[in-house]
Amino acid sequence: LTTVSASLCSLRWRRSSSNNSPIQHKIDNTIKRRTYFVEKEIWKIIKDMLSGLKILHDMNIVHRDIKTANIFISGGLYKLGDLNVSKIL
Repeated sequence: LTTVSASLCSLRWRRSSSNNSPIQHKIDNTIKRRTYFVEKEIWKIIKDMLSGLKILHDMNIVHRDIKTANIFISGGLYKLGDLNVSKIL
């Protein structure tokens, strides 16, 4: 349980970092510019989210609040964050 707690704290800290921005900002900018996401990028987002979700599930953690405001972009990776309502099974 200590490892899980440390991981959760680490994820919360990353969320507050100024280097991470929610994907919602990118979606909003795309809508404003009347452009589209490239299909390759959509598949990358899906892959990164499923990888993160698998890691959480392997640790018996259920996120319970997956939405665009909780998907962050950092260093070219899409990361699942904000585990405030997550549950450890």
